[in-house]
Amino acid sequence: MTKYATVLAYITSMINNGTWPVGTKLPSIRSLATQFQCNKDTISHVLQELKYQNIIYAVAKSGNYVLTGVEQPTPVIKQPIKFANSMPDETLFPYNDFRACLNQVTQTSHEHLFTYFNNPAGYPPLITAINNYFNTQHLFTGTGQIAITSGIQQALYILTRMPFPNHKQTILLEQPTYHQMNALVENLTTDYLTITRNANGLDWDALENIFKTQPIKFFYTIPRFSVPYGQSYTNRERAKLCHLAQKYDVYLVEDDYFADFENNSRVKTLYEQAHVDHVIYLRSFSKIIFPALRLGAVIMPQKLFDSFINEKQLIDYDTNMFMQRALAIYLTSSMFTRHRHQITTAYHQKARRLNTFLQQHGIKKNNLATQVVLHFDTTKISALMLTELLKQQNLEVNMLTTNYIGQRPLNLFSIDVRNMPSATITANLTTLWAVIGIYVIRDVDA
Repeated sequence: MTKYATVLAYITSMINNGTWPVGTKLPSIRSLATQFQCNKDTISHVLQELKYQNIIYAVAKSGNYVLTGVEQPTPVIKQPIKFANSMPDETLFPYNDFRACLNQVTQTSHEHLFTYFNNPAGYPPLITAINNYFNTQHLFTGTGQIAITSGIQQALYILTRMPFPNHKQTILLEQPTYHQMNALVENLTTDYLTITRNANGLDWDALENIFKTQPIKFFYTIPRFSVPYGQSYTNRERAKLCHLAQKYDVYLVEDDYFADFENNSRVKTLYEQAHVDHVIYLRSFSKIIFPALRLGAVIMPQKLFDSFINEKQLIDYDTNMFMQRALAIYLTSSMFTRHRHQITTAYHQKARRLNTFLQQHGIKKNNLATQVVLHFDTTKISALMLTELLKQQNLEVNMLTTNYIGQRPLNLFSIDVRNMPSATITANLTTLWAVIGIYVIRDVDA
């Protein structure tokens, strides 16, 4: 075999077997000539042939590089197991049904679709649809007391800023709570106080003392499946809270974000329990349908309604009219009922898998029939150190620091399985437990 054929076969072999993958710089002409003990012209002729065949290419003042051949294999990156993902399960989003509603809006509703409707309270057919839906859940009100907002966060912003008939200024927050509400009062430099709501619930004597001695404008609370502990008031506690609010002229802002996932029909809202003049009821549709919907509903006392709408007009003329019209169609059709049944069934199945696993590992917590988010107390290690340890094992959990104002606990973290396929939950929990099992306090009944 000639030197030319030998060099050509060598370079071709190195490229085809992947030793020199695409993008590899070839050895210099001098080094190849030395390696094969041949003339540099022979090497140049070989490289010229390879360029002609589009196997290599030249870069001026740099050298020759492999153009075609075996691609350098892309490293397989192991995806983390995300117990920190609080988004709803995307596989359950009603893509096709809601697309049909959007199509119907574009085909039949031309008036005001691309201009202002100029009704900051909301699209009347949607308000009627929501009112009818609320009636099926024993939330009896009038359409004149319902306002549509761009998500519940907008409603909380408005309520925090607007004046109330009790002429008080201080907001009371349970701790821990929804992290965006904490951020809201801190960034608006609003007067606020906090009260602890732990595994034992509220300190009712402390709550009454605050209501009695402090100028509390409203008490923001999540009565059902509180964030992040997942606790719920009993009906007796709800009645007691409503009585105290009425007695001391304190408004209750009831964030019922997870109401659609409740499987106990005997649970009453504060709005049902209370004198309606002191309860503001908030309901989001983002959790039950999909997050990008960004529509919420507020039921409020009539004497608050005008102030609320006036404040809302300073933020926007109309909440997204396109989405409001589509949601009105969706709620009044059978599509929503079917979807609600599908997603609640799936979440309850995930909760049961989580419950079964924890029971087998000595952890007992309340409300597991519907709970897909759980907190844990740690011992021997801080939650921060534990989360770093988990990251090394490609596992992600939630630190609860943003759910607190001021001094934040260092030994709490939470897991969320709502975004996981049900079939993977047990295996993922087994992987997680191999790391956290020795650090979790088992006698906490939260």
